[in-house]
Amino acid sequence: MIARVAALALMLGACGPRPSDDNTTAVGRPSETSFLLRNHSRENICYVHIGSADGEWGLDRLGPTEVILPGAARDWDFAPGDYKIRLQDCNRNDLMVRERVTITADGVVLTFRERESLL
Repeated sequence: MIARVAALALMLGACGPRPSDDNTTAVGRPSETSFLLRNHSRENICYVHIGSADGEWGLDRLGPTEVILPGAARDWDFAPGDYKIRLQDCNRNDLMVRERVTITADGVVLTFRERESLL
């Protein structure tokens, strides 16, 4: 009887999770990191365009109905690298334009405080 219990325990143990010292880690999205945009202004952010620093702006990241209200924040996952970022109000007027924002493996936080004078 004891031999059967021991054999069953060995069989069940082989089907269970691996021990933590096997150098495995949970796989989420290891090639992506967080970009957090905080709206600390009095403006609604209705359009957020993020593109590669040497490429096109790309599509609006908020979609047709999403708005980042004053005091709110929104995040996205991106691969580490250099990006350009354009924030616009609901009339598509530029609020902030950054030609080069570096997203590191640790992520990045960008805080919008007030409409910028853009030449």
